[in-house]
Amino acid sequence: MPKILISAGELSAERYAAKLVTELKKRDPNLQFVGMGHAAMESAGVDLRADLISASTVGLLEPLVFLPRIVRAYRTLVRLLDTERPDVVVVVDFQGFHMAFLKAVKKRRIPAVYYIAPQEWQWGTEAGGRQVVALTDLILAIFPPEAAFFERLGGHVAYVGHPLADMVVPSRTGDEVRTSLNLSVEGPVIGIFPGSRPQEIKHVFPEQLAAAAKLYRHNPQLQFVISISTPLYADRIQKRVAEYPKVPWIFYTGPSANLIQVCTFSLAASGTITLEHALLGVPTIVCYRFSAWTFPLIYWILKKRWDRVRYISLPNLLLDGPVLPELIQKNCSANRIAEAASKWLSNVTAFEAVKGRLREIRPLLGDGQATAHAANLIYRLCQHGDGG
Repeated sequence: MPKILISAGELSAERYAAKLVTELKKRDPNLQFVGMGHAAMESAGVDLRADLISASTVGLLEPLVFLPRIVRAYRTLVRLLDTERPDVVVVVDFQGFHMAFLKAVKKRRIPAVYYIAPQEWQWGTEAGGRQVVALTDLILAIFPPEAAFFERLGGHVAYVGHPLADMVVPSRTGDEVRTSLNLSVEGPVIGIFPGSRPQEIKHVFPEQLAAAAKLYRHNPQLQFVISISTPLYADRIQKRVAEYPKVPWIFYTGPSANLIQVCTFSLAASGTITLEHALLGVPTIVCYRFSAWTFPLIYWILKKRWDRVRYISLPNLLLDGPVLPELIQKNCSANRIAEAASKWLSNVTAFEAVKGRLREIRPLLGDGQATAHAANLIYRLCQHGDGG
């Protein structure tokens, strides 16, 4: 009976992995899955042996806090390679952890697939790209330039498209969502998406909240809905929100697409959520902050790469222009966020122009069957040792 070890360490990647497992089971209900993930993967039928979702972080020093957990998870997965002897290993995103893990996979000569591979093609190096190629038997590329990059370096690559293109579909109507949240039809709805990592709740969310409170003081008809991406952070979010008791905050815990569709626009931590907004044609103000001591260190170490990265949000990268405001580090302040939001609220023409540009995104992400394409290739690898 074929067995697949599948691993994801972040919420967005875990969603992709769960959908991939569901799709693979359509091809063979007897497939067995073991690995690392969270609730969605467990619901899809993965026998979870490790979970690093709450330890997901970005930076150079932040991961040190979670180092013992990360090491334990790594050792657990390496043991699984020997005790479970999977036919194929599939890793999803989570570059730092998975690149180390793939070395152990390579040593055991188990076929390895990278889905949502490190973005060396975008802001990395050819040397980094060659490392990915050397450790994988198949790279499932989600962007055409990514596929071309890894192919040029000699990788076995298949372009499948971006999984969000077939996942970002609201499961409830806009009217149903508005009714469930008791939203008025009169005032604009502004979504607040704090992010899916502890450091984002700590550094980005307070500025988003302060900006929202400032906007509300000037326009009490504004309606603010805070998306809680996982129950892991619900208490932290509630504690922050309590600092602004005069604002009638609304909380939301369901699928993000359902909320996004009813938003006029959103304030969102940089990440996959910005691409979800773009696919639904809803503008977002992109916010991100590292800790005060991490950012200078990152910039010093990665200066050459940092200076050539024009944008950090996927919509702007795909459209090759500053379509969405990006407020990073010192610019990620309550005043700057409120200023950007006020411009959208007061300038309908400019706001509609942004929405028009976002309509160009979906055709750039494949045919909407990314997960099915990926499942076909992985299943073939399980059967024949050939993903091509």
